[in-house]
Amino acid sequence: MQASDYLVKPFRQEDVDSALDWCLEHLPESPRYLTVQSERESVSILIQSLEYIEITGHLANLHAGRQIVTAHRGLGELQNAIGSPDFLRCHRSFLVNMNHIQKIEGNSFRMGGGDLVPISSSDTAQIRERFMDWTFVKAWEGL
Repeated sequence: MQASDYLVKPFRQEDVDSALDWCLEHLPESPRYLTVQSERESVSILIQSLEYIEITGHLANLHAGRQIVTAHRGLGELQNAIGSPDFLRCHRSFLVNMNHIQKIEGNSFRMGGGDLVPISSSDTAQIRERFMDWTFVKAWEGL
């Protein structure tokens, strides 16, 4: 642990406020969960572990590692509940977590678990551009 600031006695209120503000800004984010009703139970999925969501018929299959949770929710509703810019609607039936994309293969994303997720043929250029922009921003943040 490193010191980022220090206070000298006697404390001035504005210095204390400034130090506390800095601490609040630099606190790590609490893990966020998405809770869905699956069959007869509620299931909470760590959002960062969610690789992608696939809609088949009226069911959403949420892929998180080796776990697949099936729920009766629409893709738009799930996307709004997740509320993260890390998720990309790449097809009318798929929402991917860009943190789990390993590479682009033709008109598909190869996910970390090995699955291929299709990219909409009508929006391929826009989806690829959005993914590349996101990748650039993430790389820039890491510097």
